[in-house]
Amino acid sequence: MLFPFLPFMVSFLLPNVPNTAVAKYAGYVASAVFAGRFVGCYIWGAIADYMGRKPVLIASGVLLAVSTFVFGFSINYEMAIVFRFLIGVSNGVAVAARAAISDTSTDSNQALGLSLLSCAWGVGLVIGPALSGLTADPITQYSLTLESGLGFSAKEIGLSLAVAGGVLLPIGLVLYPLLERKFRSINTFHMNAIPFMVMIVLFPLIYQVRISATKHLSICQLYNTKPRLKILTELLWVILIASLVVYNVTDATIFSATSLLINNSVTKDKLGSVNGLAMSSTSLVRAAATSFTGGIYSLSLSEQHMKFGYPIDYHLTFIIFGFIVLLVIFVVAALPESINNHMKEEDVLKYDIMHVISCPPRCSKHCYFA
Repeated sequence: MLFPFLPFMVSFLLPNVPNTAVAKYAGYVASAVFAGRFVGCYIWGAIADYMGRKPVLIASGVLLAVSTFVFGFSINYEMAIVFRFLIGVSNGVAVAARAAISDTSTDSNQALGLSLLSCAWGVGLVIGPALSGLTADPITQYSLTLESGLGFSAKEIGLSLAVAGGVLLPIGLVLYPLLERKFRSINTFHMNAIPFMVMIVLFPLIYQVRISATKHLSICQLYNTKPRLKILTELLWVILIASLVVYNVTDATIFSATSLLINNSVTKDKLGSVNGLAMSSTSLVRAAATSFTGGIYSLSLSEQHMKFGYPIDYHLTFIIFGFIVLLVIFVVAALPESINNHMKEEDVLKYDIMHVISCPPRCSKHCYFA
């Protein structure tokens, strides 16, 4: 819900910041939630293992709602940073939900359960961006455009994300479970990570298409050629929404596949802690990445860097993201095939290093060497 209006919120709270620097300060606000998750997720996961999943879901949900509500009333930039951080600290819902799904599922239906979790996220992508994009700064939003949003207004960003997020609902319930049954988690991850990486690198092309289309639209308006004006406008929207659909579908499928791989890596009694550790680790990286890339993107928009052209211009941030995804693809490729299935208690011996070292070959039917 935040991202459609985040650049405009930063511009409102920091009116003296130039448009080319907005992305940097927006990155700090965005990264604050991940810094909070780094602090809170492992703690929530440990509590979920000790007290159960339900208490964590209730307590975390209440704290998350309160901190999000207060964040909306931020009167200065510092207050926005603080409450965005508290939103991250409060977010134990995802940790407990992942663990609960694995608790109540088997290898045959865990993929469907994680797809439901992704679809719940998809519902948020429909409702949140639509509401925030349509209601953010209603007095000026229809004429305000900033470079930090690749040239799109808050309304346009919100509507595009809402339409693209809506596609996750039908596809998420069908596509991922089908791919998981046929190809299993590791292969499903790779099948979606590759187009996901390509879409990230190609996202700046949308900005170039918009600039080209804007020039043509101006000519059409000048000569009053309404049919051509309508075609160009519709084509721009088709390109934008199609790109976001591919991005969101592959992103949601990657999320589900990764969640399943994490769940399958441990026994049920450690699900909360391991999911908390996973989210804390990813949140730390995302906090650093959001701040770093926000600064890189702002820097790339400056005149001294724009003159260097590709790839030092605004393409650089997206190329860096694409390279990181490529590294993750290689890491997942190195995982053992056994991680495609739930880990059972008897499987723990296979990964007990001391047992493998000390026992003679074929000492038991559960031994690694058996």
